[in-house]
Amino acid sequence: EIEKRIEEEISMVEGRASLGMFNECTDHFDRFFFSSEGEEDSYPPVSPKVADTYNRRFTGDQIAEFVVSGITPQQADAFDTRFDGWEVLSLAASKVEPEFAHQFDQRFNGYGIQEMVHQKVTFKKAERYPSHFNGFDIADLVENKISPKVASRFGSKFRGLEIVEFVKAGISPEHAATYKPIFFVNMGE
Repeated sequence: EIEKRIEEEISMVEGRASLGMFNECTDHFDRFFFSSEGEEDSYPPVSPKVADTYNRRFTGDQIAEFVVSGITPQQADAFDTRFDGWEVLSLAASKVEPEFAHQFDQRFNGYGIQEMVHQKVTFKKAERYPSHFNGFDIADLVENKISPKVASRFGSKFRGLEIVEFVKAGISPEHAATYKPIFFVNMGE
């Protein structure tokens, strides 16, 4: 039955339903048509019946994206609560199964996991890198063939991209230690 309702919502997204149906419930109207800044969003209408089948941890615009992307409530809920709706969308778009994503340490967010998956990094390989590295760091290091052993020699002062640049330039970990960190990018992890 839920698949049928989602198919109906997708049909509405394609322009076969009116926006007026949201007047049924102002709670849903506010949740689905206004961003936190109060600006009108451009997401397609999602009926309260379908919206209520998704977990309340997901926002209206995330649910609208789920509907457009064909992600069912069961598929979205299969992802751990450490992942917000945007991370769920990102992981699902990259064909990362929830069971696979959950194997990665809690320090990694969905975007970092997605980047590591693109570099074919398993959770076991990610665990071999020092714990101060996030998923983006590890993806950068793996892409540039920098092992956990080499990366750890640079200490916890530098991000993955900085270490990549040092290695490319032939700068030793000892010499790099005299430099201040270049990047102050956290990337949300």
